[in-house]
Parts: sequence; structure tokens; C-alpha cells
Amino acid sequence: MEYSMKHSSEVDSNTTLQILGSPGEKASPTPGYNRTDSVSRLLSAVLRVSEVESRAIRADLTDLLSPQTGKDIVWFLKHWAKTYLLVDEKLYDQISLPFSTAFGADTEGSQWITGCLLQKVISNLSVWSSEQDLASDTVQLLVTLVERRERANLVIQCENW
Repeated sequence: MEYSMKHSSEVDSNTTLQILGSPGEKASPTPGYNRTDSVSRLLSAVLRVSEVESRAIRADLTDLLSPQTGKDIVWFLKHWAKTYLLVDEKLYDQISLPFSTAFGADTEGSQWITGCLLQKVISNLSVWSSEQDLASDTVQLLVTLVERRERANLVIQCENW
């Protein structure tokens, strides 16, 4: 959080949201890419890898995918959601503006990312149920999404649910 706050004056929140909301697109050609929040850029990169995996699943190319890659994606998303999605403001003296804009309470970004994470859970449990470690990590992602009331309310509101 401190790193994000230290650099928040250099961050363009609109470009950050644009890059986050386009997991199927390459981020670097986006004008202002270098003025986006670093943690959000990292999340965006993981979401792009997840999107490639989702497209391969839809194209019935699961034989070409690695369950370990799926496990790594879910591991990152679980830890990211626990730390940054609807961040518990009581734990911090200040919250970075890019974070509160993208992942704070009552934002479109938090609703959108919750929908993406929930879709990942549904997809993984449908496609990778025979991969015990991946399925277990996926269930842990779901637990992370519902362990706090604020996040659970977003899950309940998702169309995928």
C-alpha cells in the first residue's frame, strides 16, 4: 500500500481502469500505460494469462494447458483478493487513491473483478475438478471471496452466481 501511495500522484486512474478492464488486450500499446498503478498492472498481467487459459478452454484445447499454470494463477488471485479487494480501511492510516478507485467499496471495478474471480472459480471447478491441488486452491479462492461480508455481498450480486 505504501508503494502505491508514494506513486499515486504519478498514476492515471482512468488508464489504470482501462488496462484492468481489458484482459483480452495487450496493455503496452495503451496510451499512458507507464502512468498506471504497478500493482494494478501486475494484476492485469495475471488476468491476461487467465484470459488466454479461458480462451483455450472455450476452444477445447485443455490438453495443451498446464494445471500448474492454473494453480499459479489461482494462488496469485487468492492472495491479491485477500489483500486488495475491498481493502479493510481500518488496517491502514491512508488508502491509495488508485486502489480505492479500482477496488474500493461501491465501485464498478470491485464488482467487475469479483465477477472475473467468480467466473475463474466456476471454470476451474468445471474443467479441472480431477486436479485435486488446483481444485483445492480454487475452493480457497472462493472462500477468500466470501469470508468477509463486503466481498460476499459482491459475490451474491454477480450474474454468474
